[in-house]
Amino acid sequence: MKIVYPICCGIDVHKTFIVAVIVKSDSINPTYLKKRFSTFHNDLIRFRDWLISNHCDNVCMESTGKYWIPIYNILVDHIPNVVVANPKWVKAIKGEKDDNKDAKWIADLFKMGIVRSSFIPSKDIRVLRECSRYLFKLVNNRSSEKNRFQNALTVGNCNLDQVFSDVFGKSASSIVNLILSDNDYSRESIISSIHGKCKSSPDEILSAIEGVSFSQPQILRIKIIQDYLVYLDSQIRHLKPCLVQVAHAAIKDKNCPYYGNKHSKIAKHRGKKRAIIVIARKMLVAIYHMLKTGEFFNPSDLVTIETSPKQRIKYAKSNLLSAVNQLSSNGLSLEDIIHFFKKDSSSTPLLD
Repeated sequence: MKIVYPICCGIDVHKTFIVAVIVKSDSINPTYLKKRFSTFHNDLIRFRDWLISNHCDNVCMESTGKYWIPIYNILVDHIPNVVVANPKWVKAIKGEKDDNKDAKWIADLFKMGIVRSSFIPSKDIRVLRECSRYLFKLVNNRSSEKNRFQNALTVGNCNLDQVFSDVFGKSASSIVNLILSDNDYSRESIISSIHGKCKSSPDEILSAIEGVSFSQPQILRIKIIQDYLVYLDSQIRHLKPCLVQVAHAAIKDKNCPYYGNKHSKIAKHRGKKRAIIVIARKMLVAIYHMLKTGEFFNPSDLVTIETSPKQRIKYAKSNLLSAVNQLSSNGLSLEDIIHFFKKDSSSTPLLD
């Protein structure tokens, strides 16, 4: 096989150290230079200088956990070709695996150009990925805590989920806090906690909490879950208020009434508050696709949203009148024009 990289380096990455092997294939018998470095910053700088002093512009390592990232960050701005490979592309032969042999094996494979490089985005995108993945984890944790909260209520014979669509809504939360408090509560105090627009009747709600029994450890656990949910909500909702503010500005834009008209239509059926959240989500989706494809903002239903049905009918009549006048100027009578529109265009002799 043809040697693609006459001078290259293979790196076996570990948590506390790396083993690097430079292979020089400028003669029949290749020469190998091996060194071991710690993963402390100063030692990684020394490793980079060692590569540069040996004129090694091509480096390959496997993507071992997150341990490869500090090494990649040290090398990427100083070494022209830094390849991070999936472990399956540099897997050693069974029985021939150790730290020294792994680095040499990676170098031998890499010099032939048969190691496929993984896609490594820029540092800004990697940081954004970390934040978005952590946000996803927080949302999953919140869902898990909500399930624990609901299970804790069920164990205590509190059946609010049967009379409320959202146990974390205003009325249900007020009732739960009243039950968990050290103070005694009465039917009147429960009824006073119910929102006026609640669909369930007071009698149904009172029946749902009749026989509720929580021990002190159970109450403590539920309060811990509540505090943790408040913390998770505070961490998750950083982006949402910004998007809502942008959505409010978008629906008031007179030069581009697209989102304003969308908001008006949605608000008729779902209310203004839900409509603004829908607009915020639509804007977030649009921003994602614009960044992904590089396209300008041009929604497929832009014409439908920006023009009312009356305006579209008016435009259609105007276009039809212009078409009739053009046909008349070409010598067609009104009867011929009507006949033209009535007959199928594929079979009418007027098109011949």
